[in-house]
Amino acid sequence: MCDMLRKSIAGGIMISLGGAAYLSIPDKTLGAFVFSLGLLSILIFEKLLFTGLTGHVRWFSSPTRSSEIMLMSLLGVTDYTPSKRTLFITLIGNLAGCQLMGWVLRIANPELTIKADELLLSRGARLL
Repeated sequence: MCDMLRKSIAGGIMISLGGAAYLSIPDKTLGAFVFSLGLLSILIFEKLLFTGLTGHVRWFSSPTRSSEIMLMSLLGVTDYTPSKRTLFITLIGNLAGCQLMGWVLRIANPELTIKADELLLSRGARLL
C-alpha cells in the first residue's frame, strides 16, 4: 500500500508539473505538447494516475456470455482489474501530490497562480 501511495503521489506531482508548464508557456499548442510529456513521464516511470486506472475497474460483474468473452479476447483486454481500494488510494495520492506541488509552485512562481486564476475565470465566463 505504501508503494502504491508513493507512486500515486509522484504521479500527481508529475501531472501538476505538466499543468504548470502548460500555463507558463504562452503558445498553447506548445504548452499542450509539454503537458503530454508529463503524461508520458508517468508512463515511462510507471507511476499511478487516477484517470489511467478508472477505465480498467470493473464496476459491474465479469463478462459471462461467450460473445462478451470473445470480444474481450479479440480486443486484447487482459484481466488487469484494479480494485476499488487501489482506485481510492490512487485518487488520494494524486490529490496529495497535486496539492503539494501547488504549494511549491505558489512559492516558487506566484505569477503562475495569477495566470491560472485568469484562465479559470475566462473559461468560467464563457460557460455562463
